[in-house]
Amino acid sequence: MKCAFKSWRQFLKVHFFLCLFNFIFCKVLEENPDVSKKILEMLLNIKIDRIEKTCSEYSLKTDFDSHGVRFDVYVKDGTGRCFDIEIQTSKVTKLAKRARYYQGLMDVDNIQSGGNYESLKESYVIFLCMGDAFGYNLPVYTFRYIALEDKAIEMGDGTVNVFFNAGMYDKMESENMFLKIA
Repeated sequence: MKCAFKSWRQFLKVHFFLCLFNFIFCKVLEENPDVSKKILEMLLNIKIDRIEKTCSEYSLKTDFDSHGVRFDVYVKDGTGRCFDIEIQTSKVTKLAKRARYYQGLMDVDNIQSGGNYESLKESYVIFLCMGDAFGYNLPVYTFRYIALEDKAIEMGDGTVNVFFNAGMYDKMESENMFLKIA
């Protein structure tokens, strides 16, 4: 396997930049709910009336022995919908299982003991990837549960997983979408 970097120094510079970018992105969204709102509306093509909560590096763990998670940016809107925005700066691997786990922990965090399952609101796990998470050369992959026997039937559980491929930015439906933030 050939290394993409000419030296360790180059590798460390790139890694430092990506970590710094991730940190800045998370802090900007946490401290500016209006920016979080605009980014989510733009990426998901949905309307959000208001943001209730925005946290960067939000940690969840169900019990002492469980594998916890740290969401890059966790957002909850005024209707109770939850959004996890993940910046994937390194090589993309095993994101499908990670999204599944994150989705489940978001549900655990959003239903009270003895609560009704119907009280669960929509939840989105969003990966902003530097490359193609699935290798099919699509700019965006959106997953919802459907019946294999009739793909027009959605399960309606309110879970959505979305993977954006920055390498295919120019092929995304909304031309110059990231320029609309201002």
